[in-house]
This record gives sequence, structure tokens and C-alpha cells, in this order.
Amino acid sequence: MTTGSGHPRAERERGSGIRFAAILAALAFFTPVPASAEMRVLEPDQDATLIERPDGTLANGQGFLFVGRTGQSQRSIRRGLLRFDVAAALPAGAWITHAELILSLTRSNQTPSLLGLHRVLTPWTEGPSFSSGGGGAPAQPGDATWLHTSYDTTLWSQPGGDFDPFPSSVTQVETEPIQVWPATPELLDDLQEWLDEPASNHGWLLLGNEATSSTAKRFVSRESEDSLARPRLVITYTLGCDEADLPPGAHGLCHAYCEALDCDGPEPSGSDQACSRLARNFQRRAGGAPLPCAP
Repeated sequence: MTTGSGHPRAERERGSGIRFAAILAALAFFTPVPASAEMRVLEPDQDATLIERPDGTLANGQGFLFVGRTGQSQRSIRRGLLRFDVAAALPAGAWITHAELILSLTRSNQTPSLLGLHRVLTPWTEGPSFSSGGGGAPAQPGDATWLHTSYDTTLWSQPGGDFDPFPSSVTQVETEPIQVWPATPELLDDLQEWLDEPASNHGWLLLGNEATSSTAKRFVSRESEDSLARPRLVITYTLGCDEADLPPGAHGLCHAYCEALDCDGPEPSGSDQACSRLARNFQRRAGGAPLPCAP
């Protein structure tokens, strides 16, 4: 798994073949964006790899993201950490309707492997340690390690990180240079909560095949010189009732549909008939414009 450019930014891998055409190919996965929606493309503000080590003395805060097991006979588990500052990128009160995570795969084990995004439950920090390969480097102050959320002052509640055991999104990673984790209700719930309650945002943990050896996948991190290869979170959203440019008579109907009765939610407080009536009246008052919270 070691590729060793020897430079303090392992992702500066020239000739990786990850270029704009590949990014455009990934965009083909996206759901068409309604005319009333907005799109934002976010880069992570933190990412790191957790290196299995009982004493927590190895880390990788600045190199590639490794997920799965390396070929080492012991202590071979690797887990990726990613955090995106959703609240800084989107307006308060927005409704997130679609999102996908895009990562750039570099030279890795070619065996297909399911990789899940798991919501992290504890804050952590990205440190300065650097390793071009999967072996890790000596942990430095501020690194996230197998034991530490921030080396060497604060700890995870359990070694290997604190995260929801149920994934928010899963994809099968094979050999394609662009890998996409699709939108799911759980992934959208994560992002919506991180927008509404920024203090709850500790990002995701990437969990791979840890049952057998030599399953590790290697992804470009946010430190890459190739800006097109860095991790991307593509979010589609609509504005809330107060932020949307609505005629005065439509604001009350919008609040009733989107908030009071939660007609767009999985368990609305109002009946189908009441919600349909509100939607018709809103469109009449708003000149046919769609409700901001409608998918």
C-alpha cells in the first residue's frame, strides 16, 4: 500500500489520471436540480485516517485516506474520517433535498468492497502527521488516533472511534477512479441536523471490509494539490419560507404546509386533503411557484 512520493503531501500524485472529465462523469449520477433549488459543492474542513494501534501512537492527518485492512499481519485496520462544515456553506433555514459524497480512488486493492459512511458521535481534530502509505506516522499533538480524538489529551469512548453502527450511505468500491455515496434518508437527516444544529456535526467515519486482510482502499484527501480530486460533498437545497422570495399572501401558507403541518415530512400532522389544499392555495398565491420545502 505504500506509494511514497516522499513529499509532505502524499496526494501530490502526478499523472493520477483524475481530471475534469472524470468529475463530469461522476456528475451524471446526480438527480436533476429543480429550478427552485440551489446547489453547493463542499470540500471537507477536516479529514484523517485512524491507524489501528493499541497505544494510539500512530496517525495520518495529512496523507491519503485509507479504509479497510492493509496487508500487515497485525494492527492492519484503517478507518477514514471526514467532516464538512455544512452550516457555513448553506443558509440557515434551508431544506436539504439531495446530496452525494464523491471521493477519488487511487491505486488500491482491486477486490470489490462495500464501504459505509457512519455518523461520528464525538468531536475530533485533524493533526499534522503525514504518511504517504497505510502504515501511518508518529502521532503529533492534535492528531486523531485509534485511541484519541485529539492526541494526546482526549480519548474516544472506545478504540477505533465513536460512531453510529448503522451506515448513513453505502457504496461498493471497485476500481473506478470516482466513487459516489448516494443520497439516502439517513444521509439527508445527518446533513439537515448539521445545518440546523452545527454543534452536532462531527462528520462521518468511512468503514470498509475489516473481515479479511488486504482490503484497504486509498482515497485522495483534502490536502491534494489536484483540486479536482479532493473529496466533494454536493448538496442540493431549497430555501425556507422566510428566506424564499414569496408574495406576502404566500408566506403563511408556506409556514402552514412546511412547518405547522410538516406536509413534506414522513409523518405529516395534517391530512392528505389538508396538505393538498394548502399546496393548491400556495401555488395560486405564489403564481405557480413550488413550495420551498417540497422535494
